Amino acid sequence: MKILITKILIVLLIATAYATEDDLEIVSSNPNFKCTNDVTALSVGDYDVYLWSNGAISPTIVVNTPGYYSVTVIDEDGCSSTSNKFRLSGEGDGSTLATIITMGNTELCPGESVTLSGNEGYRYEWSTGDTLNNLMFNQMQKLSLTLIDSAGCKSLPSDTLEITLFNPIRPEITSTGPNDFCNESDGTILTATFNSNLKFNWNTGETGSVLKVKNPGSYYGITSNEAGCEILSSPIFINPVNTTVPAILSSSDFTLCPNEVLTLTAYFDSNTYDWSNGATTKAVDFTEGGNYTLNLVDENGCRSVTAPIEIEKPDIYIPDIFTNGPTTFCEGGAVILKADADPDHFWQWQNGSQAIDTVVSTSGMYYIAALDFDSGCRVYSDTVNVIVGNIEEPVIKYDSSTVLCSGDSIILYSNPSAGYFWDGPDATDETQRDSILIVKNGGEYMLAHINEIGCVAGSEPITITSDTLSSVPTIVGDYNFELNVFEDYTTNAAETTQLLWESVGGIINLSNEDTVTVLWDNIINADLCVTHTSAFGCEQKKICISDITTSITNIFLDEIKLSPNPCKGNFIVSGIEPAAIKAVKMYNNNGSLVEIKQNNNTATYELNTATSKGLYLVDVLTNKGRFLKKLYKQ
Repeated sequence: MKILITKILIVLLIATAYATEDDLEIVSSNPNFKCTNDVTALSVGDYDVYLWSNGAISPTIVVNTPGYYSVTVIDEDGCSSTSNKFRLSGEGDGSTLATIITMGNTELCPGESVTLSGNEGYRYEWSTGDTLNNLMFNQMQKLSLTLIDSAGCKSLPSDTLEITLFNPIRPEITSTGPNDFCNESDGTILTATFNSNLKFNWNTGETGSVLKVKNPGSYYGITSNEAGCEILSSPIFINPVNTTVPAILSSSDFTLCPNEVLTLTAYFDSNTYDWSNGATTKAVDFTEGGNYTLNLVDENGCRSVTAPIEIEKPDIYIPDIFTNGPTTFCEGGAVILKADADPDHFWQWQNGSQAIDTVVSTSGMYYIAALDFDSGCRVYSDTVNVIVGNIEEPVIKYDSSTVLCSGDSIILYSNPSAGYFWDGPDATDETQRDSILIVKNGGEYMLAHINEIGCVAGSEPITITSDTLSSVPTIVGDYNFELNVFEDYTTNAAETTQLLWESVGGIINLSNEDTVTVLWDNIINADLCVTHTSAFGCEQKKICISDITTSITNIFLDEIKLSPNPCKGNFIVSGIEPAAIKAVKMYNNNGSLVEIKQNNNTATYELNTATSKGLYLVDVLTNKGRFLKKLYKQ
């Protein structure tokens, strides 16, 4: 070939000297060429020698690549001619390899399907004639896919995809022996014929082709492939004469929802119940899914068995509840419960709310209920127990009164509580947590109640008054005085102390005040006493003074007289010249001056009519001295 091309080149070089100027026109066999993988034939007519721009030397070249092509030819006269450049243009791609995408298994079990699709962004041409992107197949099929781009160029076809369908010949079961036996020593032989390339097992679980049957019931064979597809044989019923095939009643359909119990009950009575889960009662509660059977033994000893009963327990999302803190707290606090629920399920709190967060400040049991649409099961979250510690405010009570006498004690107590904490003068480390407090000292006391979760409530304060006298009584005053003259005496009493003054030989005004005025009218055995009594009568102390003396200075008692005595207001002073009287003073029984009469050169004087009845002291002042006389007003 190299020698031939070389010779052609030499001929062409020689013929160049004799080349014609006629234009050669290249003709394409495919005027619609536009895709990378399209094919066309280029030619220029009949000549003796051809040399194409791609190196080809044939009269016609077949190309599938866009570009510029030209050819030089030599005719029979040895003249050469070169064509103009021929442009072969392409708009589309067509080089993409189509890929089939499967959604599902291409090894189908009976009743299953698989969905096929292709690369995105193209039109589709399936070998089945379909033009959709997503196709569903449930039968055996071999197919490929070609993509068509926007320019109309077709891609390279995909690899051929084969969809298989598990549809073998059903296994056949034959029996050897009677099907109406009863005793367990009897039985029959079941033989299975099946495709040996597949797995085989009996509905009882055995895998051999021969099954020795001793128990009544329904028996069938199952063949399956590696993908898990199964096909069942027709069943053979082993139903002995006089043997009842047990029937089972269910408390609901055979779907077992979470946290529920499904009860299966044998319809007929039997001497023996033998469930496949080991239960031996007529009715059995199931909490787990699975296949279950029931064997009965009748009164003749014949055993019968049910077909497997499938209880389905679907895998359902269970909602949950999260908290932002403790769920046990004191009154006034709160906790946020946050729902972790699947938005694809209908769910709500027990109060009907669908809020994600709920603020709880009261005691109660809180949970979420959800409905699974596929199974119809209603499921519930775990319950959150919120405990709010309400605590009753303590009220301090006492056994008698709040007044504490010296040497006595008071018992303080309150309404019941889980815990106590006393505060006050007698609340020590040993006593402050007792339910009662024995008080021996006055002061302010308070109590706090503490409940089981540590919540605290405080009482109003209570004051215990210690009723004692603060000091030893004393009397301060003039113990050397004149008769018939008022003297003041004072005792050292607290403001709340009760006082009682007493005297022999003296008249006391305001006998319950801390300062009293005494009119001494008798010196014989004269004394002055005061009794101090605490505010509530718990303590009394008495003091007396008896060393009292008088100083009689210029006081006359017998020279003058007052008449009438008693009087109704007017009285006469006799025994002295009226001119000698300077003034007359009149005092009431309390020692207060009630009236003064100046000398009017008369012996008759009047006690003011507004004064009340009683004892008065009349002080007559004369040029001879003072005269004190008692006067009674009626």
